[in-house]
Amino acid sequence: MFLHRLIFLATLLAPVVSDVIDGPPGPPLPPACEQDCSLTAGDIDDNLNFVTYEIYKKKTYDADTPEDDLGEGAQITLPNPDLSDRLSVTVKDNQGNGFSCATVEVSGVELSAGSDGKLAFFSEIDDLPARPWMVTPLSPDRKIVGASMEVTTVDDSIELVLNSNSTLPTEMDLAVVLDTTGSMCDEISFLQDELATVISSFTGKASGNRLIDLKVAMVYYKDVGDEYIASTSGFSSPDTALAELAAEFCNGGGDYPEAVHTAWEVAGTLDWRTGNVARVALLIGDAPPHRADIAAALEAAKILRIQGVRMYGLAASGVNSVLEYLLRMVALLSNGRHMWLTSDSLIGNEKADAKVPCFQVTNMEDLLTRVLLGELEGKRFEPDAADIVREVGNQTAGICLIDLNDPEASLSATGNDGGGGGLGVAGGDSLASIPEFVPAPTPAPPTICFPGDQTVEVLGHGLITMNSLKLGDMISVGRGEYAKVFSFGHYDSNVKAGYLQIHARHLEQPLEISNDHMVFVEKDSYEKAVPASAVALGDKLVLASGGSVVVTKILTVERTGAFAPFTTSGKVAVNGVVVSSYVSLQEKSDVLMIGDIRTPVSMHWLAHAFQAPHRAVCTMAWSYCERETYTAEGLSHWVNTSLWVSKWFLSQNTAVLALGSIFVLAASLICVSVELIIVYPWVLIAAYVAFASFRRHTKTIVT
Repeated sequence: MFLHRLIFLATLLAPVVSDVIDGPPGPPLPPACEQDCSLTAGDIDDNLNFVTYEIYKKKTYDADTPEDDLGEGAQITLPNPDLSDRLSVTVKDNQGNGFSCATVEVSGVELSAGSDGKLAFFSEIDDLPARPWMVTPLSPDRKIVGASMEVTTVDDSIELVLNSNSTLPTEMDLAVVLDTTGSMCDEISFLQDELATVISSFTGKASGNRLIDLKVAMVYYKDVGDEYIASTSGFSSPDTALAELAAEFCNGGGDYPEAVHTAWEVAGTLDWRTGNVARVALLIGDAPPHRADIAAALEAAKILRIQGVRMYGLAASGVNSVLEYLLRMVALLSNGRHMWLTSDSLIGNEKADAKVPCFQVTNMEDLLTRVLLGELEGKRFEPDAADIVREVGNQTAGICLIDLNDPEASLSATGNDGGGGGLGVAGGDSLASIPEFVPAPTPAPPTICFPGDQTVEVLGHGLITMNSLKLGDMISVGRGEYAKVFSFGHYDSNVKAGYLQIHARHLEQPLEISNDHMVFVEKDSYEKAVPASAVALGDKLVLASGGSVVVTKILTVERTGAFAPFTTSGKVAVNGVVVSSYVSLQEKSDVLMIGDIRTPVSMHWLAHAFQAPHRAVCTMAWSYCERETYTAEGLSHWVNTSLWVSKWFLSQNTAVLALGSIFVLAASLICVSVELIIVYPWVLIAAYVAFASFRRHTKTIVT
């Protein structure tokens, strides 16, 4: 550790001599980290925020790039492929899981998916012919061929199925492509230590019940005229690669740009394993390629992509707009992520955040571990709340949540300039139709409701807007059934509130709904109600007409009005989507939680059971319910009291919750039973007759 600190102190001299060894000096150093120093990093998945990325790309390309930005006295021309015509493909197995490392062929062009079964084609990048495209999935060993799908129109996402069980990979190839020039001296010793920690954590270890065979290749690069331009020993055991990494040191570089394209080309010549293998390239640097080599760098990345390698950029201090532009583009093309070191660690030179509307900062070790684990497990891993050092903007599972109603919002809303901001989406909206802006604060969503412009179908009247709905109306609840509106949990025509806007393929109007309100989704061939905030891209919303539609993007919007109709069935069809009348009172949970334990009691059933007395009263004395009154906030007085009691109960400790839940469930069953007797007395009569008949039959047998 003492030696480590000496190395760090020595790196503080790097900016002083940077004019000599590596171009112009960077920004002044922040206060130095003195103990427990760890690099920190943020990340963005531009595939989950595609419209945001397109806006960023357009603004960066259109910007007047300084002629001396690369220190070469010539105007920079960035590559500008048209990425708007994108086809996102998810391949699933017969259990509905992502098909790990499946191959997909689109009109003769083949690419490999990651362990999550996801990949994307771009008509210009992949030189695809004019539509129609025939899209065919194959297993990694090519022994199983799935049914082809014809794509005739611009479609942002499709789902294919291979009739077999997929298995997650037991092998991983990891290439670390590292800039070792003088400008990296402020961070390289920390990178060496922390990369070693991350790689060692996967060495000979099991992931799930699988032992992982990890191979690591180190690719180092400097520039023309240095002791080497790019160097690698190829894939080897983690121990061999880490010993090699520990012996490397930073020097050279000369001018600002480096031989980035050569290093990426070398990475493309590595002996990558084929088949069901997690293949990852970690591209670490702080300087772009030379002006004449920018296009060659992108071509080298395309070679890696064709080999099924997911690229993750990691930008160090001093990174400029050219390198960020390239790193984000290659990460997008390969379904990777863009990462960057941040100044939160107080290590090395000042670091600029990437030009993105939302991100979370954690220790770099934690981020890289989650990234590699995700490539092995086929899913995204989020940081623990306690591990988040800093958060900018709002996001859900990597999707930036953006207010669509303030096109004049400046990019300073996130503290990043020139970033283009944008929309937290994963879809193919036309860039021309999207205003250039970043997130502005969105009002907190109301507790239980929909905005006034959402539509419902009233029996005998057709579609009407929510703000025209009245007590007593019979409205569609799905599959041709109608139910009576006996109450409004929330009724306010004038309030302005924030809502989630959920888009889905083939859904004419997006569903706008408050965060905690529950919506029905199709999971493993059955339907369940989940909070809207828990809905993710790829989930299937249940349609009132039957069937389901796949969620393609989720935004946040501000709307006028807050309405929550309660029906006798507990369901409502809003904009053609089946939703619950109720909310989840435990954040993002669809069931009653006791501490960390998921009970089998659904929030929808529990809420519907507790409304049983209310429904029974309205059945017996409708004139009373017709005169329903509301609080100043628009909540029904009946609902307001029970809502307060429920929130108080759920805020108690685990012991109280466990004990109280017994009484809650008993009370719920009593409520449902009483309602059944009052509303359907013939059920009680039938039960009595059946019981009496059984007794007589039993006595006859005994006699």
